[in-house]
Amino acid sequence: NVCFEVDCKVATDTFNDYAKGISDFYVILNKSRVLIYSIPCRMSFVKRQANDVDHSLTKASRFYVSYHDFYHIPSCIVTPLMNEM
Repeated sequence: NVCFEVDCKVATDTFNDYAKGISDFYVILNKSRVLIYSIPCRMSFVKRQANDVDHSLTKASRFYVSYHDFYHIPSCIVTPLMNEM
């Protein structure tokens, strides 16, 4: 299962409620919905400030070729973690 965490409440609600419309926003969302629901997944809303650590870790993960276990706090997330405490 894949969990998509989105920091845009309108996009998350619209996506999960199958809302329809004619604007570019709805067209893109409906096309995305077809692709996303072809795999087992869910989409949920998270506040932007809760996402800082996730965003930092995701950006850093591009530099790892394969699966990686961290046995220490990666330096890329130290500052966002401290800001949340």
